[in-house]
Amino acid sequence: MSGAINDAIILVQDRCPDDEFKEFRLAMGTLLDRLYVLGLEPLYEEHPDIAPPELEFKPRRKKR
Repeated sequence: MSGAINDAIILVQDRCPDDEFKEFRLAMGTLLDRLYVLGLEPLYEEHPDIAPPELEFKPRRKKR
């Protein structure tokens, strides 16, 4: 998903005025942050074995 968002950022950078590009890039950065914090991080906390190895995920929560 982040690859598609990065592609969209490049497209907007190439085709839109600088102020629109900066606004779009900020929005996409916020989107990716929320996706990770609210979606992927809790999933990886429960199932660290499914986290991509390149992420080098380290669970923060202690198991009960």
